[in-house]
Amino acid sequence: MQIHGEVNHSRFYETEDNHWWSSYNIRRSIFMGDYIYAISHAGVTVTHLDSLEEVDSVQLVTIEPTEPKTVSEEVEAEDSSED
Repeated sequence: MQIHGEVNHSRFYETEDNHWWSSYNIRRSIFMGDYIYAISHAGVTVTHLDSLEEVDSVQLVTIEPTEPKTVSEEVEAEDSSED
């Protein structure tokens, strides 16, 4: 077995606003037809298998995680919306 090439996903982690340590890690790779779809927290790239040229990509919107609400906070929010 030998390495055929690499998928370049670097555009998604070479930005100042990307501060999530794992945003650039490719989480899933899907081989479909003549293409590799590489999916990470920050984006998706489509690469042609034969030439290893990137065909398309999309950057995903990053949403900062928030602390989960407690049950009492949810009840208070519901009560205040009924007024």
